Amino acid sequence: MRSSMRPLLVWLCCLGYLFVLVGSSSVRAQAVGGNNHSIEETTGTDVELEEDPILRVLRERVDEHGQAVGIVAGIIRGINRYVYAHGTLNRGTIRRVSSMTVFEIGQLSSLYTTAMLSLLVQRGDVNLTDPVSSYLPETIDMLTTPSGNPILIEPLATHSSGLPRLPDSLESADPNAPMQGYSTDLKSGFLGEYENAQRELRGTSSYFDEEPSEEDSLKIEERYEYSDLGMGLLGHILERAVGLSYDDLLRELLRYPIKLANTAGVPTLAMKTYAATGHDDVGRPMPSWSNDTLLGGTGLRSNLLDMMALVSANMSIIYALPEDFTEDDSTRYHMSFDELIVPRKPTGEVGIETALGWKVRKDDRGRQIHWLTGQTNGFYAFAAFLKDWKKGVVVLSNSSASLDDIGFHLLSPRNPINPPPKKEFRMTSAEYEAFTGTYEFSSEFTVVITHSGGKLYGQAVDLPKNELVLEGSGEFYLAEEDARIT
Repeated sequence: MRSSMRPLLVWLCCLGYLFVLVGSSSVRAQAVGGNNHSIEETTGTDVELEEDPILRVLRERVDEHGQAVGIVAGIIRGINRYVYAHGTLNRGTIRRVSSMTVFEIGQLSSLYTTAMLSLLVQRGDVNLTDPVSSYLPETIDMLTTPSGNPILIEPLATHSSGLPRLPDSLESADPNAPMQGYSTDLKSGFLGEYENAQRELRGTSSYFDEEPSEEDSLKIEERYEYSDLGMGLLGHILERAVGLSYDDLLRELLRYPIKLANTAGVPTLAMKTYAATGHDDVGRPMPSWSNDTLLGGTGLRSNLLDMMALVSANMSIIYALPEDFTEDDSTRYHMSFDELIVPRKPTGEVGIETALGWKVRKDDRGRQIHWLTGQTNGFYAFAAFLKDWKKGVVVLSNSSASLDDIGFHLLSPRNPINPPPKKEFRMTSAEYEAFTGTYEFSSEFTVVITHSGGKLYGQAVDLPKNELVLEGSGEFYLAEEDARIT
């Protein structure tokens, strides 16, 4: 295939020069810059002379690639924390994002939920082997796994309970706000229907071809399926276990002890002051994610400083516990976070396990990496750490486009940054038509350029037709091949 591509690349190079001769200026005029409202933060040096490499990554993602409106990144090295920020709270403002900016954190909400679970286990309020149903209203039948065993609390925290990602009883007509109007009653109703469906399924002859062995049943119990519903249910169980609302429990167990100031399901007035507006992956503003019912799964808002404090605590770096804490209190907190990050169940992906909330894998040096990502319709969040190196990373954005490559790169520079997306530019019909024709590059090599449906195609002799996509500055790439022509 490589040898067959060579003649095509030759004529495409010629086509690049031809483009310069045929109305290229009108095409270039369609190029659109990045976020015009972005104000770059630097470390005090002239950005033109010396730009911080991390700020450059954020700036390129926001301004040049247009994949985000604002990004904040934090790096933890032992007791030291470093903050980087670029972009704005929304496209219609010049207010810059900062370490204080409040973001929706999606599935990273579960890290607060499982941290509180571990603390309550240490305190004796709940046990990982308790049946979920013992904390639910009597009107809800005992919830069971696909193999018929009671669902316990630990499988909720490790996403191995068998519960689906989201309930199928959502009623919102707004695809941008799927959880809108979803109530506790609807959730309870779904759980009852789910259990009835499980019983009916187990009662059919087709559920198992034959009676499952103990080993097969164990595999069914350990099957990993990420469940926002399960984690949201876990948050509700913790509320019922101690008789406090989720936010009040968060305040008692985490906000006061490890100095969180801007994390909650219901944002405080101060949090609203710093709140960012969410945007989809093409930059359109999105409504706030409304998810009070599954708060512990996807419903929290937080900022970079609070997330860094939580990640630090997971690495046994707790900056200053309250003065009124006893030695036993301090020991309990450290033990809770140590238990929190222990790998417990396989996920089905090679080399990846799940702890309480976190995903865990080993890098090529055998070090455990803990990480998790979160996403709502308008936000993206990433958190990871290497406990052996006391290094952690948090990246938050008010756009739904993935930040995983930035997060893993900040954790270890050996992880590459993704290449920029290909930007496609369209031409007018007259400009397309100017390219069409038969081009003879040699007596043995002829290429036919055609125009159809607003697209340009090239086909060399004995080679398949391939779409030619115009980027900027006269560059083309082949739509079906990894090749770019300048």
